[in-house]
Amino acid sequence: MNGHSNSKLGGNEAARDAKRLENFAALIGGWFWETDKDHRFCYMSASVETITGVKPEWHYGKSRQDLGTPASVDPQEW
Repeated sequence: MNGHSNSKLGGNEAARDAKRLENFAALIGGWFWETDKDHRFCYMSASVETITGVKPEWHYGKSRQDLGTPASVDPQEW
């Protein structure tokens, strides 16, 4: 998935886990993401590009407010 995950798992294991998560995202017809301690996107599943037309990497380093999500949305509900 990302450098952080790869440091915790062996290369083959990390690749297998990333593929499993991508398959899950495709199956549910959505995408998923990971944020860092500052709530900025550090991972976005590849399916986001299929759905939105925007590459996953474009999101990295941005917060949900940077993407236009209203600050009034409860973080627990978003």
